[in-house]
Amino acid sequence: MKVSISETIWLPKLLATDKELKYIVRSLGVHPLYARLLANRGITNHDDVKTFFNPEFSQLHDPFLMDQMEIAVNRILTALKNNERVMIFGDYDVDGTTGVALLYLFMDKLHSNIEYYIPDRNTEGYGISKTGIECAAETGCQLIVAIDCGIRSVELVDYARELKIDFIICDHHIPGEKIPDAKAVLDPKKPNCSYPFKELSGCGIVFKFCQAMARKLAIAPAELMPFLDLVAVSTCCDIVPLTGENRTLVALGIKRLNENPRPGLKVLMHGSEQNPSTSFNVSDVVFKIGPRINAAGRLESGSFAVQLLICNDYHSAMESAKLLNELNAERSVIDENITKEAIEMISLDLEYYKRKTTVVFSPLWHKGVIGIVASRLIEHYYRPTIVLSESDGVLTGSCRSILSVDIHEALCQCHDLIIQFGGHAHAAGLKIRKEDLESFRLKFDEVVSSKVTDEDMQPVLYFEGEWPLHLVNQKLWENLQRFAPFGPGNMEPVFLARAVYDTGFAKTIGKDHDHLKLNLVDDKMDSPLSAIAYKMGNLFTQIQNRQRFDILYNIGMNTFNGRSEIQIELKGLKFNS
Repeated sequence: MKVSISETIWLPKLLATDKELKYIVRSLGVHPLYARLLANRGITNHDDVKTFFNPEFSQLHDPFLMDQMEIAVNRILTALKNNERVMIFGDYDVDGTTGVALLYLFMDKLHSNIEYYIPDRNTEGYGISKTGIECAAETGCQLIVAIDCGIRSVELVDYARELKIDFIICDHHIPGEKIPDAKAVLDPKKPNCSYPFKELSGCGIVFKFCQAMARKLAIAPAELMPFLDLVAVSTCCDIVPLTGENRTLVALGIKRLNENPRPGLKVLMHGSEQNPSTSFNVSDVVFKIGPRINAAGRLESGSFAVQLLICNDYHSAMESAKLLNELNAERSVIDENITKEAIEMISLDLEYYKRKTTVVFSPLWHKGVIGIVASRLIEHYYRPTIVLSESDGVLTGSCRSILSVDIHEALCQCHDLIIQFGGHAHAAGLKIRKEDLESFRLKFDEVVSSKVTDEDMQPVLYFEGEWPLHLVNQKLWENLQRFAPFGPGNMEPVFLARAVYDTGFAKTIGKDHDHLKLNLVDDKMDSPLSAIAYKMGNLFTQIQNRQRFDILYNIGMNTFNGRSEIQIELKGLKFNS
């Protein structure tokens, strides 16, 4: 029942005609391969090329183009002038905690009367909480700045106003029908917001807020540069498109991360290694830094992550990071066990074959990891997925989707069976009543089924051109690195190579022997290329028999014991018939 490699559809990514590609080759003087890569990224002239390959701080948009930015800045400057106590309230994930850390560090130089608050995932749930507002009232706060949440908290913002507390909301989620009556709402996705770039992370919006305050206070832009490592971590881990302004922020932030990261991030990157020789890229941020920061909010408190991120002492940061590493190891075991339980549950569901969605529930599942489990189930079954756990008689769910389904839109059509929901096209969260579970399951599947075809339910891999293995070399890898940072909207280039085979040294690797290590050649190669194929260990026997196959792959560099060599990573594999 698991989606097999052979079921995956391979499609060329072609966003330009042959005529347009020839024009790019002539006008820019580039190889046809690079012309295609540029065209697929919307880059067709010299100005676009200059901007794309040379990200600079000056490329960032004017922060005051964001609706209500002037109001937000004036309100917080009033708080500074009157020495009002300010609470910085953020979500418990990477985006929220990095945003809280950024604003706290920026404000701490201007204002001593501040505190931060991260809600408890289990007792308060996602977003603005009544408990948090009441805590602000008890400590005498007159202003709350909400980060990565709040765009749908209409009633709670009204409640805060009754307690004489103003709100500034810095959010990037899709608004509901009514915008909260806050002092200012900074969200480029608001219908009336004309800000040129709509895909900032929550922390990215905080950075724009700080950029605007800095201008008002005549603080030099250079003073904002140290915060870009936090913005990069947020933007990479929140899986927002790495295009436009996000590309600039991440390019500059990754540079900062590698050259002079703050102590808390440095220990997450390299542990006790004071002078690391390896550099981090987007993938490293997502898979090495992100899970450790997230682990705090998933199992304990996101406040632990903030404490680490604002720490200015390397040795103190080591102690905080040790806790996050321990929590992340615990999280890994929990989500692995829940995933196995969910797969077993699905295997016993005789009606599952008839549906195009996955909705699973157990009252025993840890609410902090169900989002990860939903992502793993999509890898396994490839269909829109909701994983639910229970708290105080209410079911809380994490939703993940496939390429062809906007899960937020689907939830909108099920609103009569939902207490609360919010999120993006491919990830969301919701709460439903326990007694409505079966009705919701049926309605959700009905909505999704009406939007998709059988072809939509097959995973798709896009490649940017055919490029045989014998043409892969160091120079090509170096040129491709200029297209980094890679991520959604600018994925690492994937190529097609035909009729390759292993030289006989293939082996399975990994704890469960589910990955492959290969040495691949085509008929024009004298020496093989090292290759890694994750989650393809089940193909070992066929590959060992030197059967020829086509591959989709990207090109990397493997460094071991001070020696570097080209290593390709297989994204897809299909045996020749």
